[in-house]
Amino acid sequence: MIKSAVLASAVLAVCVAGAVGLFWGFTLAVDFLVGAAVVTLPNMWVVAKGFFGRPIGTMIALGLTKYALAGLGFAVWFAVAPDSNALLVLAGSATVLLITPIAVHLVAGRQHN
Repeated sequence: MIKSAVLASAVLAVCVAGAVGLFWGFTLAVDFLVGAAVVTLPNMWVVAKGFFGRPIGTMIALGLTKYALAGLGFAVWFAVAPDSNALLVLAGSATVLLITPIAVHLVAGRQHN
């Protein structure tokens, strides 16, 4: 269920990045995609590791590692591409952060029915 929701949020981010690319150019679309990837990749890593049935300490460590990886992703991107559009990078990450819980709710509702 959660894998489907994370994948759906990633697909939506790619679609939004395509729209950004059509209206404002390829470079800004890349910035948006990088922001989305910085959040999505650690989420996918946590989902792949699995967190159901694990001790609470392990789940806390996974969550903290996820946020550390996202922070590292932002740091690396802005070090590699300091002239990137920070607003679009953050918009990409915010899109994924907002869409993932909505996707989880929709997927859970679909599986419940």
